[in-house]
Amino acid sequence: MSNIMNIIFFVTMYPIVFLLYYIFKAEGKAKPHMLFGIRVSEEWLSKAENEALQEDYRHTMNRYLLIVALIPFLTLVIPYFSITFTIWMIWLLAAIVVFMLPYARGNQKLKQLKQDRCGANGSAGIIYTEIKQAGSIRTVKKTGLFLPNLLCIGMAVFSLFRLHDERFELYSILIITFAACTPLFYLCALWMDRMKTSVISTDSDVNVNYARACKKLWKDFWSLCIWFNTLFTAGILIIALLKTFAYDFAVHVILWGSILYCILLLGECGHVWKKKVQLDKQYADKMDMEDSDDENCWIGGILYYNPKDTHTIVNKRMGIGTTTNMATPAGKTLVLISMIAILSIPVCCVWMMLEEFTPISLTITDNTLIAEHWKTDYEIPVNTIENVTLLETLPRTSKVNGTGMDHLEKGTFRTANDGKVQCFLNPQNGVFLRFTSGDTIYYMSGYDDAETMEIYELLSGDVSSAMKSAHWLVNFKPMGAFHGRRNVPVLHFTIHKVRT
Repeated sequence: MSNIMNIIFFVTMYPIVFLLYYIFKAEGKAKPHMLFGIRVSEEWLSKAENEALQEDYRHTMNRYLLIVALIPFLTLVIPYFSITFTIWMIWLLAAIVVFMLPYARGNQKLKQLKQDRCGANGSAGIIYTEIKQAGSIRTVKKTGLFLPNLLCIGMAVFSLFRLHDERFELYSILIITFAACTPLFYLCALWMDRMKTSVISTDSDVNVNYARACKKLWKDFWSLCIWFNTLFTAGILIIALLKTFAYDFAVHVILWGSILYCILLLGECGHVWKKKVQLDKQYADKMDMEDSDDENCWIGGILYYNPKDTHTIVNKRMGIGTTTNMATPAGKTLVLISMIAILSIPVCCVWMMLEEFTPISLTITDNTLIAEHWKTDYEIPVNTIENVTLLETLPRTSKVNGTGMDHLEKGTFRTANDGKVQCFLNPQNGVFLRFTSGDTIYYMSGYDDAETMEIYELLSGDVSSAMKSAHWLVNFKPMGAFHGRRNVPVLHFTIHKVRT
């Protein structure tokens, strides 16, 4: 599993770092009359100083990229999924922070330099607002994307009623998840379409035309995301309904389709960023406003905190798109949610490591088979256990819910022959138990092969006791031997009662 997940992470997450690198690197000169989120002019910053700052920034970014790009290759020699997952998650968060640091340092240096030379502290919190056509520039129509939203709602409702179908269950979860993204994208489109008009010039017509061009750019982006997500969701539904593909093959098709889906969305983000840079260059000569907001309200040129600004969403100074005014109630709520989400990542990583490295055990106490990991996961009365078989190899399984790692499989899984089964085992062991209890099929193992064999012998001993009370004919069929801590032959047996 670690190898498969590594491939997925390298395909989906590794390119994000290079995208971040190019975006942050370009910020050294991308925006006209602005460097590191500070509005500059040749009156107080010479061309030589400007070029020196940019050159130092580029060298720093190149060094950071080299370090960040090499770290994920450590996961190729680590066999444990939880550690691999932890490295990837912490690496991505660290990469974002690492690329922000040179930008924030450049912002702070320029801010101090500007204050020393110009004696200016920004605009003292003054916010400029465009009055002409304020609030009337809209490019996203409420009914313009009605069809894809209706299609996704319909697919989600249909899948919800199919959750009871065991074969359709995984497809239903995927369809509902992806279908929910379409109205979410639509809300993002409406949200960004209502952001305030940027004040870049003393000419209102320039401000209005620039705002309209920016909003159209984002409208096209979100429209593409909405339609692409709707088509992808419909593709999953078609695969589920056709039932032409084998289940495992269909799951792999959807998995790699999801990876391609993420790559295309990342590519479109890069395309939008490129077009936004081109748009800013077109309006470079018309940007004659010294300050449209207080530079002291921008923390590192990245985070915005201005109690005097009532707008929750404002245009970024770094990168493209919008950011949140953290001084507003909605902004504070979003920051709190973001912090909880970020802090949940290391908590999740610790939980996964504990999950993988906490040993499992099987014991029989008071005629009950007890399977324990962190806690007691299964308690199965011994008198309900039937058809006990010792296996050297496991069938191919796909997880429905629970834990699926290289050293732990616990929860509900699906096999080609048995359908849904309950697993509680270490896949790295040499032997495993297969048995039924009621209508449920179980695959289990102990901490090691010795513990598994002890449980097998105890369960077989119950059968031997029953044999003493009646006449039985026992047929043993050798199935080979296993190589573990004990050299015990693996037997398959059937028991028939003989009438006398």
